Amino acid sequence: MNAKEILIAAKAKIDTPEKWIKGIYAGTHVSYGGELGFSRAIRVTDKPKCFCSIGAVLQVASEVLPVPTDVSYATLLSVTRFDDTFLKVRQLLIDSTNVFLKANLNRLPAVSTFNDNASHEEVMAMFDLAILAAENI
Repeated sequence: MNAKEILIAAKAKIDTPEKWIKGIYAGTHVSYGGELGFSRAIRVTDKPKCFCSIGAVLQVASEVLPVPTDVSYATLLSVTRFDDTFLKVRQLLIDSTNVFLKANLNRLPAVSTFNDNASHEEVMAMFDLAILAAENI
């Protein structure tokens, strides 16, 4: 997969508010006394149902990189630092986030901070911007 395809696949994983989450990479649906909530998914095998922006990219990484099936999201974050295509994806997301934040933060936590403070619509627009930029690389 190229950077654009990865971004499109990641966006599809969070394309509705029900599939998108804040504060953690991935979550599974759990019930708290009849209330639907989320529990942190630590490993890909936890079968998460929702993702943050970075978690969606990491889930795609688990599907396309040669990693163990029981890999943790923390490990995936480290593994993607050594893959050229995922490095491009990370930078595209950082650059797109900077447009929204009107800042120049050259680090991945800026994407997480944006995800956790933005609306679902804004996160989708950030992905659209990154996908558009991916066409030019």
